[in-house]
Amino acid sequence: MNKKQLDEKSKEQLIDRYILAVRTKDRAKFEDTTMKGILQFDEETIVQILNQIPQKLKICGGYETFVEFLECEK
Repeated sequence: MNKKQLDEKSKEQLIDRYILAVRTKDRAKFEDTTMKGILQFDEETIVQILNQIPQKLKICGGYETFVEFLECEK
């Protein structure tokens, strides 16, 4: 497996961690995942990953949970 493949695999795992945090409504895990992601990649990459989460949740169900999760922050 080359570096590009490893990076893609790592990004998918990061997305899975975000989705798990949203589904379990674990804000601390969500924030921890963000900080670790920034250290592993960079802020721009994390923003791109975060922008993918709503679409992935629409596909697999759970989008309403994501909206509720975001509204909880307000």
